[in-house]
Amino acid sequence: MKYTDVVSNVNVYGMDSAVMGSKYPMAVDLTKVDGTIVPRTHALANAKPGSGHDNFLNGIIVQFDLTFTNKAWVEAERYHFPRLLLVHNPQCTVSQSST
Repeated sequence: MKYTDVVSNVNVYGMDSAVMGSKYPMAVDLTKVDGTIVPRTHALANAKPGSGHDNFLNGIIVQFDLTFTNKAWVEAERYHFPRLLLVHNPQCTVSQSST
């Protein structure tokens, strides 16, 4: 199975602004700050979660459609997968259907 069979309609918002914001603390000339991803951006994105160095990731919003079988959804809910999504991105919400 390929990831494209499960994840579709991906939209990323706020990437350029978040990358630019992550460069401000070390910038000497603010007029030269841009949204280019550089090695420091990778280092900040891979920082230990909760350390504060990964904070710029909070400004990036990713929306997508997730297609699972009914069995996979049952297993995901059993092992609290939706809650893990919420822990990593507090802006994300998961609603449950009453059907």
